[in-house]
Amino acid sequence: MEWVVEKNKVVTVEYHVFDSIGNLIDVGKRPLVYLHGSGELFPAIESQLEGKKVGETQVVHLTPQQAYGAYDINLLRTEPHHHFPPGLEVGVLLENTKPEAHDRVKDFRVLRIGKDAIILDGNHALAGCFFSFTATIGHIRNASDAELENGCAHSVD
Repeated sequence: MEWVVEKNKVVTVEYHVFDSIGNLIDVGKRPLVYLHGSGELFPAIESQLEGKKVGETQVVHLTPQQAYGAYDINLLRTEPHHHFPPGLEVGVLLENTKPEAHDRVKDFRVLRIGKDAIILDGNHALAGCFFSFTATIGHIRNASDAELENGCAHSVD
């Protein structure tokens, strides 16, 4: 029996992610294991992997709307220095511990440390970016009842 990627199969994928000009931005050090059809991956990726067999490679080009969304300037915040510990550095991710009712952001990245304030960015680091996801199917198996119930793969094959 030849396995194919289809709904309710656990799929192991070796992958790489490239930005729009071909720079490698995620080397995929560990294989990605997911439950196909569960929404664990972006729909554009899942649809392109549908029907693939072990050993096949697929390149999926993603627009911002198909991935992390457009860059939202409304997710920038300016905060006074006294809200943060000393030694804070640009690029550090901070947990949003006091979200407002309308706040959909869990983490903020320190974008800039100015003289009078710190600028935080609640956008995903790849928001607004076009990128390519290259996937090679490594393994396919039936999902367990527990995986189907929880809607995600539980272990690496």
